[in-house]
Amino acid sequence: MDMTVLAVAAAWAAFMIYLIWYFAKAKHYAPLSMEEAQLLWKIHKARDDCNSKTWSEIHRGGKMVGFRCGCGYKHIQKRPVKAPKTTSTMSFTTLYQVQEGPRQ
Repeated sequence: MDMTVLAVAAAWAAFMIYLIWYFAKAKHYAPLSMEEAQLLWKIHKARDDCNSKTWSEIHRGGKMVGFRCGCGYKHIQKRPVKAPKTTSTMSFTTLYQVQEGPRQ
């Protein structure tokens, strides 16, 4: 009887640890639009003083999820499995133009 109780308690503890990991740490790839990838690449170039002129897309499951810079930097967009879907009324291009001013 003691061994059965111990086995059930261990199984429940393992299940609870798995649930905590799943809701807190488990992540999946989040798709990026071309605008978002270009903006993130420009931010990388400015922040890291990168001189590269090329970048390539990283695809997973038929969708673009990141980019690889010519300097070797790699960005992959991930979010928690149970994260809410983001809805934005302002596009990244609009946001970039607001910060930098309109292109001439």
